[in-house]
Amino acid sequence: MANWHRLKWTSFRITLKAREKTHLPEFPGSMLRGAFGQRLQAIACWEKVSACSNRCSLPHACAYGGMWETVQGCRGDTPKPYLISVNPVSSEKVIDQGVSFCWRLLLIGEARAWAAWVEKALQGSWRLGKEETQWQTENVSLESLSGELTSSYFPAVSASELIRFFPYHAQCRIQFLTPADITGMLCKEGLQDRQLFSPATFFLRVVERVSDLIAAFCGGIDREEFLFLRKLTDRVKSTHCDLEQITWKRRSSRNGPHPLSGVLGDFTLLNIPSELWPYLVFGQYLHVGKGSTFGQGAYTIKLCPCD
Repeated sequence: MANWHRLKWTSFRITLKAREKTHLPEFPGSMLRGAFGQRLQAIACWEKVSACSNRCSLPHACAYGGMWETVQGCRGDTPKPYLISVNPVSSEKVIDQGVSFCWRLLLIGEARAWAAWVEKALQGSWRLGKEETQWQTENVSLESLSGELTSSYFPAVSASELIRFFPYHAQCRIQFLTPADITGMLCKEGLQDRQLFSPATFFLRVVERVSDLIAAFCGGIDREEFLFLRKLTDRVKSTHCDLEQITWKRRSSRNGPHPLSGVLGDFTLLNIPSELWPYLVFGQYLHVGKGSTFGQGAYTIKLCPCD
């Protein structure tokens, strides 16, 4: 059985309503992750928060510790078993009182065990951003494979079922929805500082991202298969690339305001091996690059007319 067959997640859709006039940052995923983490820790921490401020002492018995104090993936990194996904709001957007916006929270693999705690943490009143403006949870729903809301109790989206909606294609176009920070995907050439795009590097990072999550939270991976897939990424080619490097400011309660960078735009992928196609599909949901946990590196697959 291929590694990716082990992948499962549960998807929450959350709707928050502004209780006063406020604004959202251009990419609000980081803000939402910080607020959600504080709320989850407040209700789930067995040590009453202060005693485990540096490291959770009961990570296997605590929803917060189980999601924040994570284990190593297949490359030695420590991925998180959750992901926040929210559409960008086109620069800092003023939100009037009574206006709502939606975002998603995925619990991956073993993190699904904490779904009841997570649902509780998502309810009630919120204070968001540096101004701590007030918001109210309007609705918390669960999503099915098709993205439709469901009344099933914490259903799982199974990779083996999801892939049926995405038949294999040897070529496609990728469009980034939020900035992707992927080391080595763009490199400079010559005195004119020309940017070269590496489709193999992009695909390699997608395979590594998905494989890390499977290794850490979905029952482990076959190491030989993982190494084989990494070699396959060298076969992927591209004939079109329109990517733009951007920089924006992230506000962090721990590190304060600091700049982040990434690329937006689109590009084509050609000669995609069939063994790699599922990883590209799942990457749409799990994102790629730095900041994936708080919504960066989101992309969508668009099929080429000629395929």
